[in-house]
Amino acid sequence: MRRKAMVANVPLDEYKATYNHTIIPLGRRGHPSEQASVVAFLMGPDASYVTGQTINVDGGYRMD
Repeated sequence: MRRKAMVANVPLDEYKATYNHTIIPLGRRGHPSEQASVVAFLMGPDASYVTGQTINVDGGYRMD
């Protein structure tokens, strides 16, 4: 990402902000706690009936 920012002659922070808003529909990168909460749910009793699912925790980056 740093190299792409240099090629575009844009400061890295500005490039990251534009990238996140352009590529990720929620407009920001995820936090580890957001992924951890999904893991905690899947390991808990509330997910006892969930089978064979793919759960993407990516802010809509990958909408299949």
